Amino acid sequence: MIKCQTCFNGETCKKALQSRFKYMPEVKIYQFLGVVIILMSIFIFILARGNGHDNSYILTFGFIGLTFLFYPRFLVYNGMRRIKISPFYGKEISWEITDSLSASAEGFNSSTKLEMHYQVFFTKDGILIYPEKDLFHWLPREGFQDEESFMQAKALIASKIDKSKLKIMGKGAGKSEMQKDKSAAKV
Repeated sequence: MIKCQTCFNGETCKKALQSRFKYMPEVKIYQFLGVVIILMSIFIFILARGNGHDNSYILTFGFIGLTFLFYPRFLVYNGMRRIKISPFYGKEISWEITDSLSASAEGFNSSTKLEMHYQVFFTKDGILIYPEKDLFHWLPREGFQDEESFMQAKALIASKIDKSKLKIMGKGAGKSEMQKDKSAAKV
């Protein structure tokens, strides 16, 4: 059994939301579209300069581009606003990882088999576990007792979950470390 414990506070939640939205493909597409729209509006502004036409539509395109570009920040802000009204905000949450993931907090207990989860992301800052598409558990790296228990948790989860549901995201997420610690999952 591997344990992870953290406080459900602003810093932890912000890191969880940033990790969640950082690897969503639709968010990357919105950011790309934002850059393209901003560049197009600058290009159109340069071409239309001095021809006497109303250029207010260029400002509109620029604003839309900025909105798309900063879409992930809006998602994090909106998520933080919703999290702060949660009854669990500011409370300790602990997880136990065996063949299942058990989460508990004051007035809350949940346990699901690891194989039943929708998707799992390993990031350099922690582990995102989705029991459902829009619900996730954030197990921060610093919530584990030490680095070894964090690596054991990753190896155990990787051994129990279908490989198509597992994503290793970003530098430091541990692809090479996962290879070395496959034996840790058998402990």
